[in-house]
Amino acid sequence: WDDFLWILLRLCSLNRVEIAQALFLVIQRELASPRKHYLTAQELQQYFQFYKECPVRAFSTQGFDFAKLPLARYYAGDFAELSQRFGQLINPILHLQRAIQEHLPGVEFWDGVDRAESFCRKISHDFFLMYTGRVHLRGEPPFREFCDLLAPDALGAIAVNEEQWILRTSASRGGQGLRQVSVWGEQPPPEVIDKIRRRLDEEEAEAQRLAEEAAAAKAAAEAKAQREKWRRAAMLVQAEAAAELDNPLDEGVEGAELALGAPKEAWPEDPMDAEETSPVTDLAERRRRRAEEERRALGVPALVGVAP
Repeated sequence: WDDFLWILLRLCSLNRVEIAQALFLVIQRELASPRKHYLTAQELQQYFQFYKECPVRAFSTQGFDFAKLPLARYYAGDFAELSQRFGQLINPILHLQRAIQEHLPGVEFWDGVDRAESFCRKISHDFFLMYTGRVHLRGEPPFREFCDLLAPDALGAIAVNEEQWILRTSASRGGQGLRQVSVWGEQPPPEVIDKIRRRLDEEEAEAQRLAEEAAAAKAAAEAKAQREKWRRAAMLVQAEAAAELDNPLDEGVEGAELALGAPKEAWPEDPMDAEETSPVTDLAERRRRRAEEERRALGVPALVGVAP
C-alpha cells in the first residue's frame, strides 16, 4: 500500500513536461518495446490508434498521423516537444492526474504548491520507486529540453537545408518522402485540425438537415396521396350506394324477383308468419355489406352519414 500511495503522489507532483516523460515510459511498458531509450513512429501510431475514435474532442487523435511527421524515432525529449504542441496526446493522462489530485489530498493543495524553485526533473523508471538503491549526489537530475521542433515552430523559421530534409524523410510514407511544409512535415497544426473538424461538423449537420427535410416532404406527399386515394374511394362507394338505393331493380333478373317477391302460391297463410324484412330491404342490406367489404379492402374508413 505504501508503494502504491507513493506512486500516486509522485504522479500528482509532475508538471506538464514531466508528465509527458512519464507517458513516454508508460507507452514503452504498454507496448513491451525492446528499445528503452526511444520509440519508433510506428509504435506511437499503434498506441494512439485507440484514441482515434474517442468521442471526447480533447482526447481524440483524429486528424493526427505520425506518418506525416519527419521523425522516424522519438526520444523522450522529442516526444515531450511533440506532446506540448499537440495536446491531445497527453490530455488523457493529464485528466487522470487531475482526477487523482482531487482526492490526494485535494486540488487546492496542488494548485497552491510553490514551484518557484522547482525545475523540470528527468523522469526515469526509478522516479516512481520508493527505494531506488542509488543516490544522486547533486540532487535529482534535470531534464534537458531540445527545442529542435518547438523553437522553429514558434519563430516561424523559413525552410532551409532541403538536402538534409530529403535525407531524413526519404523513407517516410512508403518511400514517397514528405514535403517541407513546416517543421512538423505535412502534419497540420492543432488549430488547422480544429477548423477542419468544425467544417466537417457543419457539413454533416447540413446534410442531416437536408435529409430530414427530404424525409418529411416525402412523408407528407405519401400522406396526401393516401388521403386523396381514400377520398376518391369514399366518393365512389358513396355514389354507388346512393345509386343502388334509388334503383333497387338494377341487379337483373335476380334483383327483379327479389323486388316483386315470391309468387302468390308461396305466400304464407298467416301474415304474422311472414318475415319482418322485405325483398327490397334484403337487397339493400346485401349491397351495403358488399360496399362495406370493398371499403375494407381499399383501407377506407367507414362512411359517416350514409344511410344503410
